[in-house]
Amino acid sequence: MSKKILHLVIKNTSSLDFVLPLFWKLRKEHPDYSLSILYCVFNKKSILRGSSYYSETFSSINVQEYDFSYFTKRWFYWLSFIFKKLLSSPRADKLSFLEIKKKLYKLDLCAIRDLFSLIFEKILYVWVNAIVDFERIMLFFSPDIILLDNRSRTKFPGKDEMFNYMYTEQKRVVLIPHAPHYRDPVSEFCPFDEDGESFPDFCEHWMPMKFGTPWKSLGWNMPNKRFIYSGYPGFDKEWLNFCMRAKLDKNEKHKVLFVIRRFLDKDVKREKNTDYYILDFDEFYSNLILLKEAIIKQTSQIDVIIKPHPSNNYKKLRRVLKDVGLVNAQISYEPIYALLPIIDVVVSLPSTISLIPAMAGIPTLVLNTPLQQKIHNKWKILEELYSSMCYFIDNPNHELSSVLNQCLEKKCDCKDDRFLRNYFKEFSLKSLNL
Repeated sequence: MSKKILHLVIKNTSSLDFVLPLFWKLRKEHPDYSLSILYCVFNKKSILRGSSYYSETFSSINVQEYDFSYFTKRWFYWLSFIFKKLLSSPRADKLSFLEIKKKLYKLDLCAIRDLFSLIFEKILYVWVNAIVDFERIMLFFSPDIILLDNRSRTKFPGKDEMFNYMYTEQKRVVLIPHAPHYRDPVSEFCPFDEDGESFPDFCEHWMPMKFGTPWKSLGWNMPNKRFIYSGYPGFDKEWLNFCMRAKLDKNEKHKVLFVIRRFLDKDVKREKNTDYYILDFDEFYSNLILLKEAIIKQTSQIDVIIKPHPSNNYKKLRRVLKDVGLVNAQISYEPIYALLPIIDVVVSLPSTISLIPAMAGIPTLVLNTPLQQKIHNKWKILEELYSSMCYFIDNPNHELSSVLNQCLEKKCDCKDDRFLRNYFKEFSLKSLNL
């Protein structure tokens, strides 16, 4: 029986890393299914940035992509071209309100420019609410299954209309994960609707890692059948083989991927309510210096590719790379799947995305940082996971250069893929009833 499945993207690309291999597998097993993506913004480029891999892969498997511009009211259609241009910039590439507040006291021109940009964007989205026919969107898709980007905040234009449709029609809604694991056993559960019901009967929650207990955040001692252990599609062996199909041994420069996190600006001090997953500037800067020094010590030629977090400010990142002297480092807009065939080694700050190349058999060096220690202390399962990986660098200042050399010279035997199966089962559609 043919089904219509719609994925709602409400924040950034991290949920796409779950859905892309899921849809790839669904298309192979169910060629008659209708598969669609709706980016809950006026221009999908504000989420995808400069990436082409997502859209090219979705197109190759006949997955349709939409954003709000597709649903512009007929008499405002001429405005959609102007609005798409004006609303193409990622929110993350602007200074945050906290950073603007700090810098305005110094009459910083970037802060003044970004303040006006944020104000202008808010005005534009008032217009978006007027020119987009939000009532038509869910009727257009008429989905049998809705994959909802599971976030603690679900504020976006058109939310009321789309959620009213879900409450009324009570079609199956799946709260999907945006990472292979979360910070602790319970925090992976986010309410379906922070302004309404937390977990209505038509919802189910998919769990990527074996040891999560998200139902406890609802005060439940045991899960019901709507908490389903899905695994993580990006770890599926068949999918990783598909991603790695173009990998060739070439006599070219080695390529080292550096996986990073969002970091505070140089002049911004940490506030009490700042997310501890956002690095202090000095911590990020010192790790960049450490990587640069380790690369200088290698005998082979190396290209560095930077894989930012979706919330990173790319403009700020370029300035820091220039300051450090990594001006030739390439900043990638693409998902980790696109990079797997071209990279030789991964060096990673704390990030769940580092588990994907590790699963693909690529040597992955996880740096032991203050944030990594916080992660370990928060959930002992994660301490067991990361500290047992083949290339967990306990003392990066003394070990990074030598371990990097071993991996580049292929004097290593990476077995992380076998070890990680203790935490993540091989992905399968059978238990998900799709």
